[in-house]
Amino acid sequence: MPRVGVYDQVKKALQDLIAPELHSIRGDMHAMRADIRVLDQKIDSLDRKVDGVDARLTVKIDALDEKIGGLDVRLTTKIDDLDVRLTSKVDSLRTELVAEIRRVDVRIDGVDRELRTADRHPRTPRRARSSPHLFDTMADRGECRPERPLLSWVYPYRDIDASNEI
Repeated sequence: MPRVGVYDQVKKALQDLIAPELHSIRGDMHAMRADIRVLDQKIDSLDRKVDGVDARLTVKIDALDEKIGGLDVRLTTKIDDLDVRLTSKVDSLRTELVAEIRRVDVRIDGVDRELRTADRHPRTPRRARSSPHLFDTMADRGECRPERPLLSWVYPYRDIDASNEI
């Protein structure tokens, strides 16, 4: 048997054991590169689809923003109009209420004046046509307290006696 050198033995062992494995690894690497290329193409396709969907959504969102802006303007206009109308109505009602309060104040002042005059000048009470007890006094009936409140004529459409609540 010829003497083989250590170098040749190592070379032959590497070629016999490692070289076939390296070739199979290279083949696997080529297959993986092909798979990676396919995946890259799919990712690019998905990117294009996502960009298309993004563009369509952007257009629709912009259209919705315009619609919402238009509705906001219309709603603001209507609210402002209602505010003006409501303010006008409240002012009108306030004016009517103040006028009614003044009218009642004048009427109360007249009653007060009439009562002061009646206290200074006692006279025989007259009977009114619409209410027989309008000018009744305690002395006329011989009672200590009146059957009706003193201002019962202020409410001509109600029959008010002392026990009723107003």
